[in-house]
Amino acid sequence: MTVEKSRRVLDLDTLAPARPTVRIRTKKDRKGKLYELADIEDLSLAKQVSITSLGKEVDIMQPKAEAMEESDEYDEEVVEDFESAIDRFLLLVMIDLPSEVLAQLNVMQKLDIMKAFTQASPKKKAGGARKKKKSKTPAKPLRGSNNSTAARRKAGSISGQRS
Repeated sequence: MTVEKSRRVLDLDTLAPARPTVRIRTKKDRKGKLYELADIEDLSLAKQVSITSLGKEVDIMQPKAEAMEESDEYDEEVVEDFESAIDRFLLLVMIDLPSEVLAQLNVMQKLDIMKAFTQASPKKKAGGARKKKKSKTPAKPLRGSNNSTAARRKAGSISGQRS
């Protein structure tokens, strides 16, 4: 039996996920180019850990960086560390994003892309376990509850029988 005549069990082309995209316009490309956001489940465990770590790092540094904008204090090291963490995060989650294009984005644009990635990724519980999906079928009402279809007790009745 040839492969073509046998029943195909798996076609990897059909398994390629449709990924969210980000259009980035640059000075060279006014129309913009679409860049795909990686799916967290497509990334290696090492990359997932790096993304989580960098996300936490950015969350910790962001208030410090924002506070510097409002004050006269400026700590170049904090700003550089903040932007570096964002850039490393984006280079992990943006498929085929050239570093030259990344360099043309401002911090707010980069943070917006980070937000888009975290919103597009499946939510995970602590420990990496997926949240249990809610059942589409409603739970059966308890006997005697407001939603029960069982006979309702009449005031003063012990057995639920009507007098």
